[in-house]
Amino acid sequence: MLVSTPTAERWSVTDVEVLTNDSVDEAMEEYLDGIAFEMSEPTTPSQLRAEFRNLGDVTVAGYARLQVPNAAVAKRALTIMTECIEEDYGDPDGSYGDTKLSDETKTAAQMLAKSLLADFLVWRMDPVTTVKINALDWVETNAPEWLDSKETGQG
Repeated sequence: MLVSTPTAERWSVTDVEVLTNDSVDEAMEEYLDGIAFEMSEPTTPSQLRAEFRNLGDVTVAGYARLQVPNAAVAKRALTIMTECIEEDYGDPDGSYGDTKLSDETKTAAQMLAKSLLADFLVWRMDPVTTVKINALDWVETNAPEWLDSKETGQG
């Protein structure tokens, strides 16, 4: 069973800190394999089938890298740079934040931000889609050997 979407880069059934699954099938395998191994006693195929049937539909979330807005990076860079210059070189009796920035400086900051974002790999990912997969159907199609097992986790 191949499920894909052009927007999602990683997939997970559970909320995890590091997303590692490149497909819906990888996420399902990781999740369902964990459930199969958690069963404490040797399990018959019919018990396994019932266990997966009881899970019903499993929601798999697809994640994509956060799209960082160029304008926000440019504004923050200007704020930080201006504060540093004012703190180190500004009038010690003057107030900070009074520097008036020219249009040329603002344009240069936009160009700098665009260049930085082109070089930077955004790590943060946000959920962008979900799919529901029936657990038993998935196992029957992708891991039927799990249902032939006399002992949990053994194919």
